[in-house]
Amino acid sequence: MILSLVICSLTASTRPAYGATLTTFDAPGAVNGAFSAENNAAGSITGYYLDGAKAAHGFIRTLRGIFISFDVPGARTTKDEGTYPVAINSAGTIAGYYDTSSGVSGFVRTSNGKITTFDVPTIDGTFPTDINDPGTIVGEYDDEVGRTFGFLRRPNGSTSEISAPPGAVKITSINSAGAIAGYSYFNGLDLYQGFVLFPNGTIKIFQTPHAGAGAFEAHVFTV
Repeated sequence: MILSLVICSLTASTRPAYGATLTTFDAPGAVNGAFSAENNAAGSITGYYLDGAKAAHGFIRTLRGIFISFDVPGARTTKDEGTYPVAINSAGTIAGYYDTSSGVSGFVRTSNGKITTFDVPTIDGTFPTDINDPGTIVGEYDDEVGRTFGFLRRPNGSTSEISAPPGAVKITSINSAGAIAGYSYFNGLDLYQGFVLFPNGTIKIFQTPHAGAGAFEAHVFTV
């Protein structure tokens, strides 16, 4: 698995060889970097930036280059803590997580700026990973002993555990039809397996062709 990190800084636009225009940017208030998380079909980008104290703050950048900075009310603003948007849907609704005095909680921010916070019941940390156009959020949560499970949060605010394959579950995405992608890890076998969970409850488990056992076997990031 290769993880890519995009650090944005304010420079003149450049033009790659294939003809598209690449525009780099810096979020206002960013001192120690700006990190894009996702963009939607309208061209709006969400992510977070680090201030002088390395606390994280959320931002939205519209297609026209207008920035909106935001913090979840009650979010801690000390080093390596703050507000972390992770996904944005076509309506401009953002999902993410933030640090509190007692752990990590999830949030959803509508396009008009209304922020709702939430926790999956009886757990230690709530980490949304994606939101689809209907407003359903998926993510992961840790129980009191550090085991990881998947969750689904419906637009009405109700939550449930995702019935994923056994093992440590990583939920990566949900599409507009409600299909969920992710992967699970079997510690005893040192094996990752990708899966897609369809809205009717059917699960398709798969491994990438020719991939052997090990920590980089099958990682599914979108569906």
